[in-house]
Amino acid sequence: MIAEDLPRELREALSALPGVVAVYPARPALRTVVDAAVGGVAGLVGGLREAALPGLGATRPPVGTAGPAAAAPPAESALGTPAAAAAVAAGDEPVVVTERDGRVHVAATLGITDSVPAAASARAAYDVVAAHLAAAGLAIGDIRILIANIDPA
Repeated sequence: MIAEDLPRELREALSALPGVVAVYPARPALRTVVDAAVGGVAGLVGGLREAALPGLGATRPPVGTAGPAAAAPPAESALGTPAAAAAVAAGDEPVVVTERDGRVHVAATLGITDSVPAAASARAAYDVVAAHLAAAGLAIGDIRILIANIDPA
């Protein structure tokens, strides 16, 4: 059985690696694209409605938000990006941990700097996840590390 705090522990361990500047939500790419498109269309429609009929939508929060406070963009955090910070705030931990057939499967998407080679960053990330799972006595199914972004140092 996977401990509830394992994804958070892994995110913290990955965030502490040299050169890692962000841990992004490790969601399927298609879901991320669809969510972004839907959010963009909802924002565009809301903006057009407000421009055409000022004040009409003022009492109703934008689609996909819980109210005026939720409409403000999230602050930059140790996760590296507002999107990653929002995912954690919503309970959607960026590091995905699943269990199938008695083995643990981990997926993490990282943003790094060019101060550490991408291959070395990916290997270090794999090693820290594998060590954490082994220390917890968990059998490793697979560990998927994706380097999604490389920023200049």
